[in-house]
Amino acid sequence: MCGRYYIDRSEGDEDLRRVIEGLNRTENPKERPEGEIFPGDTCPVLAKSMRGIPRPFWMEWGFPLQGGRVINARAETAAGKPLFREALTARRCLIPASGYYEWGPAETRGGRKKKVRIRFADGDTLMLLAGLYRKDADGPRFVILTMDALADTLALHPRRPVILPRSRAEEWLVSGEGGEALLRAALKSAPALRLWEA
Repeated sequence: MCGRYYIDRSEGDEDLRRVIEGLNRTENPKERPEGEIFPGDTCPVLAKSMRGIPRPFWMEWGFPLQGGRVINARAETAAGKPLFREALTARRCLIPASGYYEWGPAETRGGRKKKVRIRFADGDTLMLLAGLYRKDADGPRFVILTMDALADTLALHPRRPVILPRSRAEEWLVSGEGGEALLRAALKSAPALRLWEA
């Protein structure tokens, strides 16, 4: 699962800086361009423009559903779900992040769970989380695709976000091909992650 992620511009990734700077030229009273990102926040998302070119947009995290909010979609079953099927074909997006959070086992004293920051093991400072979006009357909204966790994060949670390599980013956003094949490739080449206590 991915219930929180974060953006840290101080880590120096040029691609991330360009996304944020481009969006800061637009006005949005609810923008959350950096720091810890929560469901319901409006944040930077990369998607295909009307001209078919990848560019940043402000989008709200989560699809409203029956009084609640759906924030994640299972990559393995999204194509078969009415809530996600059309978006997987025509409205794919990427959510730039520096990393994401999960919560470890409760501490012995106090019963509080430890917050754990998860980033790339190789030191890369930009994650591109695979997502889907839709256009609602009050603006665009997105969900993050998830997959089964691998050994590096399984102790924290059985799911993790689908992370696309930069080399596949444009294909994910603009390809007319169905997203299922692209997702399958991403699931097979999931990058190694590393845990830090937040």
